[in-house]
Amino acid sequence: MEKNDGLVPDAPRVPNLQRLLDVGFERVGSWMASPFKSGGIDFVLTKEYPSNVIYAFAIRNYVNYVGVTDRGLARRFTAYANPGPCNKTDWSVCKQIKACTEMDREDDRWVVEIYAWFDQDKSQIGEFYVDRCYSF
Repeated sequence: MEKNDGLVPDAPRVPNLQRLLDVGFERVGSWMASPFKSGGIDFVLTKEYPSNVIYAFAIRNYVNYVGVTDRGLARRFTAYANPGPCNKTDWSVCKQIKACTEMDREDDRWVVEIYAWFDQDKSQIGEFYVDRCYSF
């Protein structure tokens, strides 16, 4: 076990990305320093899902953040890249991704990879659909 030096400071951790891959998550992109905004961050997606997505950010095979969105990945990640004045989560995630992308320039092991799982098989009960992304 090593100390976490990514998105969740001071949390002990073990490599855990394989657990997400085993249940169907797939790599769909990565974060980088923005070539358009000085000091900003940007993302590249190789696959987009329209809604109902569980996503994860991983660095060096360690999952550092897991989130869920019903708006699609591009819309959700745009909020991280350009956080509004009142959203603490967006600012916090933006700050941590930015720190990693700055380190990435010197060491490619700090690439923040994006993984996602899309709920393609919604369960139906009568006329209602049960969305597994939001069922606890």
